[in-house]
Amino acid sequence: MPDNSTIEKLISYMDGELNEAETEKVKKMLQEDASLQEYYQYLVAAKRAIKSQGLRETIQRIQQEQKREENGGENNIVKMVKPTFVSPTLLNFAVKLI
Repeated sequence: MPDNSTIEKLISYMDGELNEAETEKVKKMLQEDASLQEYYQYLVAAKRAIKSQGLRETIQRIQQEQKREENGGENNIVKMVKPTFVSPTLLNFAVKLI
C-alpha cells in the first residue's frame, strides 16, 4: 500500500487538482509501478461507488418526498427545498441508470 503522501497525490490527481508538472510526475509514477496503478484504479472505483450511492440516496429521498406530497403530507420545509424540475419519470430513469 502506498504511503499517505502518495495516496494524497493520487487523490489530488484523480480530482484534477495538480499543476501540470505534478500531473506529469504522477502519470510517470503510475506508468512505472503496476501496484500503484492498481491502487489508483481502486481509488477511482471507490469514488464512483461513493458518488453513485449518494445519488441513489438523493433520488430515493426525493421519491419519498413526492409520495408524501401526493398523500397530502407535505411539510413546508420539503416544499421549500424540493427541486421543481424533478419529475417522477426523470427519477425513475435515474434509478434505472444506477
